[in-house]
Amino acid sequence: MDPTRLPIESNTPAMLFASLHRIRSARPSLLYISRLTATATFAYLLALVIPAGTSRPVLAPLTALLVIQNLAAKMSPVVAKRQPNYAAWKLVSKLSITDASRLWCDIEPGCPGSQESIAWGMAMIDAVKRGELAISPRDGTRVAGQSASSQEQSNPTWHTQIARDALKSWAKAHGHSPQFLQP
Repeated sequence: MDPTRLPIESNTPAMLFASLHRIRSARPSLLYISRLTATATFAYLLALVIPAGTSRPVLAPLTALLVIQNLAAKMSPVVAKRQPNYAAWKLVSKLSITDASRLWCDIEPGCPGSQESIAWGMAMIDAVKRGELAISPRDGTRVAGQSASSQEQSNPTWHTQIARDALKSWAKAHGHSPQFLQP
C-alpha cells in the first residue's frame, strides 16, 4: 500500500520519526551555538564585575554582543529534504533539463539543486549537443532558415524540454534507472 494514501493516523508515527531525525541532526550545531552563546555571555558578565573605579575593558562586552548577533544571523531553521512526488512526475511526458536533473537526484523540482544535480544537468546538456539525447520539438517557428528545435539541439539550455521516453533510453544506455523514470 502506498504510504501517501494511508489515513492520517497511520502516518503519524512516520511523521514523528522524521521530526525526531531532524532534531537529532540539528544537535551538533545546537550544541556549538549554545557553547558560543554561553562563552559570550560569560565574557560580558565578567566585564561587568570589574570595579567601576578601574578602567573597564570595553572589548569584552562588545565582542560578546557581536558573537551573539553573528549567531542569530547564521541561525536558520532545519529544513527537511522534500522528496519528489514520484506518482505525479511519472505522469509528465516532457521535462526541462533543470527538472530532470533534480528528479534524477531525488530533489523536488523548484527546490534548490545540489552539485550532483548540476553535474547531471550538464551531462544532459552535453548529450543533447552530441545528439545522444533527443529534445522535445517546439512549435514550428524558423530562425534564419533553421527550425527552432534544430537550433536548440545545437545550443541547449537548462530550459530545454526532453521527452520522458528519450530520457529513459539515454539513462538505460548509460546503466542508470532513476526512480522518476521507473514504471
